[in-house]
Amino acid sequence: MKFKQKLFDGSSSLQGETAPFTFFEIAAVFGLPNNDGDDYKVTSEWKLEFEDGTIATIYDYKATEAYDGSYPSVENFRHTKYEWHIGGRSKRAAELVNEVLSKQPVSA
Repeated sequence: MKFKQKLFDGSSSLQGETAPFTFFEIAAVFGLPNNDGDDYKVTSEWKLEFEDGTIATIYDYKATEAYDGSYPSVENFRHTKYEWHIGGRSKRAAELVNEVLSKQPVSA
């Protein structure tokens, strides 16, 4: 399934999660994040559009010191395996993100 990074207006909501991956493993598949999040609850976010028009986001939610000082720093977090949140407007978003991740050779 082909995809492209695309900034879009409007909202999305949690549709699922990925298997555990580091920031660098996600970036190896989807490129660098095209949104810095809000620097509070979200520090990295990918906004994607798939060829069928499905909108998806991949983001870290409340996972770093930006949200809670006892959590890992953003730099340390990026080396930690994490079940990334997948947002979208339907469950199809999570299906497509996970499909792409399952078919790509992922390495940090």
